[in-house]
Amino acid sequence: MSFADLWGRARRTRSTALALPDRLTEPQVVVLEAAPSAVDSVPQGVKTAANWAWRALLIAAALYGIFWCLRYFSGVSVPLAVAILLTALLAPLVDRLLAWKLPGVLSSVIALLGTAVLVIGVFYLVGSSVAKQAPMLVDEAMAGIPQLLTWLAGDPFRIDQAQIDGWITQLTTWVNDSRAQIASYAASIGSSIGHFFAGLAIALIATFFFLFEGRRIWGRRSRSSPSATRSPLRGRARAAGAHLSPICEPKCWSAWSMRPGWPWSRRSWGCRWCWPCS
Repeated sequence: MSFADLWGRARRTRSTALALPDRLTEPQVVVLEAAPSAVDSVPQGVKTAANWAWRALLIAAALYGIFWCLRYFSGVSVPLAVAILLTALLAPLVDRLLAWKLPGVLSSVIALLGTAVLVIGVFYLVGSSVAKQAPMLVDEAMAGIPQLLTWLAGDPFRIDQAQIDGWITQLTTWVNDSRAQIASYAASIGSSIGHFFAGLAIALIATFFFLFEGRRIWGRRSRSSPSATRSPLRGRARAAGAHLSPICEPKCWSAWSMRPGWPWSRRSWGCRWCWPCS
């Protein structure tokens, strides 16, 4: 083979190689559709209901945990709740005393002691009234026993004195046989009374600190929250306090303050307690 034949073959091969991309067609793209899964076959309404269901279960579990903790620590949670209510009740009085340039500690002490004296005075008046009328009540009760026995002996009960005596004997026997159980009941009642006075002490101490340092305590607590929620949290707290205070305002105190000659009327010290009955 001559050199001219080799040169011609090389040129034809080169021309074919250069012209080959023009003759190539674009590759075909094949799209494979995925097989439908079981999740895709579920209606959208069922999916939405399922999403709300597990969120509702989480919320219910959280609420149950909170209520369980409050119940388990009821010796502290209940007095703190009472302290919050007392704080909402006495806050207007403390604000008025602060406006009169009294120190914060003295204002809180005066509010607490004044409330304690008022409550003790009310119980003393009620107790003295009951004590004065106790002999008359005993005489009326003793006079009504024969009438009760006569009524029981008639229709439709027909209970005679022998049956009543038998019931009294059974009751006496049960009391004698159940002295240990009655003693345990008495001990539990004494323990409950002790817990009550302990909770009362906690409530009074917490109320004093809430009245004296409540704003500072809440300010420090709110500053520890994220900055994005700090301002809405303070606004909602103020709104809650504004709605809670009128609920706790006693109308009986308002009635006393509206009496003629009452020295601490609303015109003299501007307390909001007087408005619900006005």
